[in-house]
Amino acid sequence: MISKIPNHRVLAINRGEKEGKLKVKLDVNQEDMTSYMSDKVIKGDSIFKSLLLDTVEDSYKRLIAPSSKRGGVQDTCERILFAYPSIKKGRKY
Repeated sequence: MISKIPNHRVLAINRGEKEGKLKVKLDVNQEDMTSYMSDKVIKGDSIFKSLLLDTVEDSYKRLIAPSSKRGGVQDTCERILFAYPSIKKGRKY
C-alpha cells in the first residue's frame, strides 16, 4: 500500500532513482483509479455525468498514466502519497 510508505523511505527511493540505482514503477489498476477519481469529481446525479466520466477516463489515459511512465514517477509518487492516502496499490521496484 503506497500510503503506508514512510516519508523518509519515499525520499530514499527518489534519491536511488535519481542516482540511477533504482527503477521505480507504479502498478495502478486503471479501473480502480478512474473509479476513485470519478467518485471525487462527480457529486450526485447530473445531466453531465456521462461527459464527466468520459473526461476522467480520458485524463487518466492521456495525462496521468503516461506521466508516471516517463520518469515523472518521483513526483507522481509523492503527489499520490500525500494527496490520495486511501489508494491501496502495490509498488514494483
